[in-house]
Amino acid sequence: MFATTRKALTAGLLVTLILTQLTAISSAQDDSPTTWTDARGKKLEAEFVRLADDGVILKLKSNGRETEVALSVLSLDSQLQAIKLGNPDEFSKPRVSASMPAADVDIPVLDPAEVARSPFAADNTLEKFIETVQYELQNNNQLVLWHALTPRMQADVEDMIVRGAALGEPFRVQFKTLLGHLDTIAQNQREFVLAHPMVAGQPQIAEGVGKMWPYLSAMTGAISDEQLWEKENFQKGKVVPWMIEFGAKVGPPAEKFFGELQNVVPPSMMPPGQPAQVDYKDLSFKIDNQSANSATVTVTAGENEVFNGKVVKVEGRWLPERMVENWDRNMDMARRQLDSVNPADLTAPRFLFGGIVAVASRVANAQDQQSFNQAIDELTQSFGGMGGPGSGPPADGGRPGGGGRPGSGRPGNPF
Repeated sequence: MFATTRKALTAGLLVTLILTQLTAISSAQDDSPTTWTDARGKKLEAEFVRLADDGVILKLKSNGRETEVALSVLSLDSQLQAIKLGNPDEFSKPRVSASMPAADVDIPVLDPAEVARSPFAADNTLEKFIETVQYELQNNNQLVLWHALTPRMQADVEDMIVRGAALGEPFRVQFKTLLGHLDTIAQNQREFVLAHPMVAGQPQIAEGVGKMWPYLSAMTGAISDEQLWEKENFQKGKVVPWMIEFGAKVGPPAEKFFGELQNVVPPSMMPPGQPAQVDYKDLSFKIDNQSANSATVTVTAGENEVFNGKVVKVEGRWLPERMVENWDRNMDMARRQLDSVNPADLTAPRFLFGGIVAVASRVANAQDQQSFNQAIDELTQSFGGMGGPGSGPPADGGRPGGGGRPGSGRPGNPF
């Protein structure tokens, strides 16, 4: 059980931090569309003309001349303003109404008030602690892993999420919009997906995709709830209620979807190092060398050993010894990494992510198979431009709404 706990907790925290680093910008703009602000706070009155490869073309109000301004010169709000103005249809278009009802599948419903309460007694025996974790996981309550942390560890996690959310502030509206598009795809575009050559050409995959689709639509319906991605959710004191709400809404359908996904996708197509889905009802544990504050625990799932190591008692919780020993060092390292990020370095990812959102909108709103396939190809190319071995730069014209490089030379700074 503790291997399952540690793997799930590590994955959950990483996903939470990644998500929150891709979250949180104010959806309202204080300035009018013709007011632009640079990174130092200086303002400029100009009309938006178009996006360029590395900047934005503006028509200066003072003299009517057009000039290219590098995106890196602009404030975060003005950078997002440029991307939105360069893709007006994609950022203002309302979400398509779902043409099919919510997935009619057997997915448990969790009560946030119930999962908010810790299931652990003040002072647990090791046996009782493991049994409680196992019981809650069997009943789809992944938040038991949060309650298994000590209060100090919980405070550290909350602090990390708040820091990550502040750093990733420019991505929140884009991320929320992307989730909406993914939900529209899941609700409306099933037949286009099944007919796409990547799926239709592999009958076994096509059959599996059809089987797991109800779980996918249930999961995207839950995770795209706009209330989950409001800015205030990621402020100090609000993170834990957000995690509880998120876990209650998203946890059960996500657990069902990823469980079904591993039944559908051949092992050769799974990402390297992807852990196998554990059937919590098939777990058993053995305790050796137990003392008042430590023990050696072996956990198996069927014939597979998923954990074998030492656990220690800390503030009434029983946690893997290595996790406890390395916690402070890992938290300090993560804080230093977040603090070392220069916001200017996020310009290119923001620009690329805006393009991905725009293409995802075209996938979601495609009205025929040809336009759907073309949009999928564009989306694949967009992700290919995000880096990684062999990805190379994005193809010509792959940036959102650039319309080619203007003849004004390198982007300047008229501020």
